[in-house]
Amino acid sequence: MIYELRIYEPVEGRTEALRDRLLNRAMPMMPDHRIEVVAAFTPTPDDGRVVYLCRFEDEDARAAAWAAFAADPRWKSLREETEVDGPLIKTMASTLMRSALPGAEKF
Repeated sequence: MIYELRIYEPVEGRTEALRDRLLNRAMPMMPDHRIEVVAAFTPTPDDGRVVYLCRFEDEDARAAAWAAFAADPRWKSLREETEVDGPLIKTMASTLMRSALPGAEKF
């Protein structure tokens, strides 16, 4: 198993729009493409970022899952609809990780 930590920083004034798109509208589509969201977070104190953790079988599965998601017409439509007034994302960072604890793959 590998894990991917994704951190999104919104464009100023677009925090709620980004959170709605990611948490309420995009994430429900992700399982259709074998993207397992393990958890999602907002930092404290709240600085507007959205942080979430995904799990994949391996790096090939991750690449295939994100490619399928990017090609999904529902995602393309959602992105277009939510960016009518401009982009929502200022920066996005992604870190791939493996568990360092024995037996932690179960969580």
